[in-house]
Amino acid sequence: MPWRNGRGETLALLSRSLPGCDGFAWRLSIAVVDSDGPFSHFPGCDRTLLLLEGRGITLKHSTGQIDSLSTRFSAARFSGDHETIATLHDGPIRDFNVICHRKHCVAHVDVPDGNAPRDLLVDADTLLVYATDRSARVRTANEAWIEVDQHHLMQYDKPVKGRWSFSQGPAIVMQICSK
Repeated sequence: MPWRNGRGETLALLSRSLPGCDGFAWRLSIAVVDSDGPFSHFPGCDRTLLLLEGRGITLKHSTGQIDSLSTRFSAARFSGDHETIATLHDGPIRDFNVICHRKHCVAHVDVPDGNAPRDLLVDADTLLVYATDRSARVRTANEAWIEVDQHHLMQYDKPVKGRWSFSQGPAIVMQICSK
């Protein structure tokens, strides 16, 4: 789908609307940024952007906040209310975006690297796992194993609360909590 500002395209992976929400409550997407310039405005939304590929990007926000992403999976968390200008470090990048309408939900994003099993406390309305480079393994709080294939997204609504384990991967783990 085209960016709101018309300067590029994004691959929308998944979005969810909630009652009383105009548009989406949260959305996951992957985009290529191939030139410097403004990011699209998303009033009322909070964004988490992770660097997937490329040499990096610096985001300068009208609030004075500056985020420089130069290593894989480095993250920027910022408001979609304010102007954000992107400057590429050396060529195009590919990023993963999580956008939440702050009136309805909040996202907690983590990236277990797959080098060793990693436990995370899961306490969310929706758990999402995106396997980036190879399949990822997820062990639920009740000990069931789930395999998420490379470049696939697992959506688990109302996950069992407790300690979950993530191995192989790396994977992007998102916990979406309704307000």
